[in-house]
Amino acid sequence: MNTIQPSPYPAFAQTVINYHDPSEARDGWAMLDLVEPENTTIIIEAHDVTVANARAAERVFSLETTGFALVRHDLDGIDLTDIAQVKERYYPAIETLLRELTGAEEILVFGESLRSDDPGIVAAAGKAAPARLNRLGPAGSAHIDYDESTVRNFVEDLAGPAESARLLRKRFKLINAWRGVTPVERSP
Repeated sequence: MNTIQPSPYPAFAQTVINYHDPSEARDGWAMLDLVEPENTTIIIEAHDVTVANARAAERVFSLETTGFALVRHDLDGIDLTDIAQVKERYYPAIETLLRELTGAEEILVFGESLRSDDPGIVAAAGKAAPARLNRLGPAGSAHIDYDESTVRNFVEDLAGPAESARLLRKRFKLINAWRGVTPVERSP
C-alpha cells in the first residue's frame, strides 16, 4: 500500500456537476434513476465547476485531516465486475486495507455497487445481479450515500440484534472505498 503519486493528468478540469435538494423528493424518497428517468423523485440543477485532480495536488490527504485518502492498493487480479469475487476476495482485501489505514479493531464490509455507463460492464453485472440493474449506472449527481441512521440499520442487518447492539455502543465510522474498475474518463 502506497500513497498515490502525482498524476501526469491536468491539475484542473472544467465539468458539470448535478446537485439536488432531497427536500424536493416525492413520497419521502430522493432518487435519481438514469435507467427509467420517470422514476426520478428529485429536481436536478446542473452547475459548471472546476474540479481539482487530487493526484496532482502537492499536499497529502488523510482520513484525519481531509476526510479522505488516496491510496494505491493492488487488487491481485480481483475482477470487480464479478460479484462472487467481490464478496470472496475484495471484501477481505478492503477489510485488511481499512484496518491498516484506521487501526480499527472491527470492520464490516458491505454494499457492493458497480457503477458504469459501459454497456458491456452493465450487461455482465446485470446477469450476476439482475434485480440491481437500475443501480448500475453512474450516480449522476453529487450526493451523500449514508447518514448515521442508515449506517446503524446496515450494522443491524449485517450483525444481527445482539452483535449490533454491542458494536453500536462503540465509536463507529462509515468509509466509502471507491475505485475505478477501468481508467475513469467520464461518469466516475
